[in-house]
Amino acid sequence: MTVWQVVYADWEMECCGTPFSVGDEVTWTVGPYDGAGPGLPDGTLRVSNHSMGGPDAEPLTGRVRSIQVMTEEFMEAPDGSGCEPVPGRLGLRSVRSCPKWFSREADGAGGPGQDRRATGVLVALERPGG
Repeated sequence: MTVWQVVYADWEMECCGTPFSVGDEVTWTVGPYDGAGPGLPDGTLRVSNHSMGGPDAEPLTGRVRSIQVMTEEFMEAPDGSGCEPVPGRLGLRSVRSCPKWFSREADGAGGPGQDRRATGVLVALERPGG
């Protein structure tokens, strides 16, 4: 058996996703996760409900072994054009079920111009035979 790490982004779930729980069998279209960096293992995949997985997107079926809500820290961009993620500031919190809706409320963590908010879930997906 192989365990894949898969990111299911908040906006993908809120738009077209169906919530799932630990132990459920799921089939998702996945592609490489470009955001993988500190805190996420190499080879992390992402769910693509909108044909944005590119030529490498393919169906992946497996059993959900764990779900962690991902929180990221954001800081005001130097040019004031909005917020951008702070590299290496990923938080993970274990849950039994994926939420359908994610909080858009910034929590003010980190001081002025900084916020931390949920951006999706990291799922351990077990696939028999690889």
